[in-house]
Amino acid sequence: MKKLFFLLISSTLAFGLFFNYSPVTKAYSNSHMIDDAVFDNTNSMNAAQIDSFLNGFPNSCISTNHGFVSPYPNDWYTYGANVSAGTVIRRAADIWGINPQVILATLQKEEQLVNGSQGCATWRYWSAMGYDCPGSATYSYPATGGGATCVAHESNVGFSQQVSHGAWQLEFGRYRSEGNGNLGYDGDQGIKYYGYMTQGSRPRCGAISSQCSSADLQSVYYDGNITLSNGSTFVDNGATASLYSYTPYLNQSFPGIFESFFGAGSTTGASPYPSSAIFRSYFPSSGEHFYTQNYTEWQNTARSGAVAEGIAYYEPGSATAVPVYRLIIPNGKHFYTASTSEKDGLVNIAHYTYEGVAFYVEPNQLSGSSAVWRLRNDANGDHFYTINVNEKNALLGSSVWKLDGAAWFGY
Repeated sequence: MKKLFFLLISSTLAFGLFFNYSPVTKAYSNSHMIDDAVFDNTNSMNAAQIDSFLNGFPNSCISTNHGFVSPYPNDWYTYGANVSAGTVIRRAADIWGINPQVILATLQKEEQLVNGSQGCATWRYWSAMGYDCPGSATYSYPATGGGATCVAHESNVGFSQQVSHGAWQLEFGRYRSEGNGNLGYDGDQGIKYYGYMTQGSRPRCGAISSQCSSADLQSVYYDGNITLSNGSTFVDNGATASLYSYTPYLNQSFPGIFESFFGAGSTTGASPYPSSAIFRSYFPSSGEHFYTQNYTEWQNTARSGAVAEGIAYYEPGSATAVPVYRLIIPNGKHFYTASTSEKDGLVNIAHYTYEGVAFYVEPNQLSGSSAVWRLRNDANGDHFYTINVNEKNALLGSSVWKLDGAAWFGY
């Protein structure tokens, strides 16, 4: 998806913790797509490692195996001799202080250049990062040989230009959304930030300029809630706010691409728990039990009044694992299912909202694993998931809870 060019122009019973959760190939949420520390980790890969990573994709459009080269970014707007994509990406990471893996995930999100899944048409290189693509309009420039591109200004057309400028905008948004008006880059203090803000009192500018008045240097309180074209969410940190300012859509593919490239949980900081842990929280106000493999998301539920109960169970991490889909029920609670047909039916018929894959589970019983039971409350429609037989039996001792059966298996 192209982004706006905004800069220059279930259950009513509460239980104690009995056991453990399962790990998700997803360690992020709409409110927290990636940790700031991960976003800023400039040392995650050197140029050779980036090129090696790209060469791991047989059809990559920007690998040295493909013979791809692009001008070296000397700085923000000048370029030198042709070098590999890894060198271009590494240079942009050094200039702007951004994780080169963020650049790689963005290149894939925008034009699929990393794995080449959509082919390597020349126009894809022209708009590699989707930078300066304000909408559906197309433009033609001498540099494109008369071909059409979404890039609104000729100076931003080309792979190196896109990587350098896109990396700047992502890091600019990450800091400005948290109120930091002085990033140390020439002229940045006087550029007005129009993107989304994290919670707190924030200025829009760092210095008075042709874009910024004295009023723009004054702090205004923002509650961290943002409205996008396809939904609303709370933004928990600067990196997430920047990603939404760059691509103003909910449920975007960036964090999923990042974790598919660099491993489950790579979008978040270190967790003291095994990566296979599935966490459980309880909301006394609604009676809902909430499940996630995202350690940060689990911790953040406490901010919303939940009791962070701990690990519900561990997921086997087997080769035959299947996704568990998470949906929001019309009453605001969540529902989980490993059945694609059940998920689709609930979305199409019952008007549930699909949030994405919550985590991955084993659909069959393996050696030493136990069933994760799904129970249904006939009185209010709540569902509860537990691997603990005592919990299951306690609920079934009431008149309203019914057993749906084994949802999946864990440890």
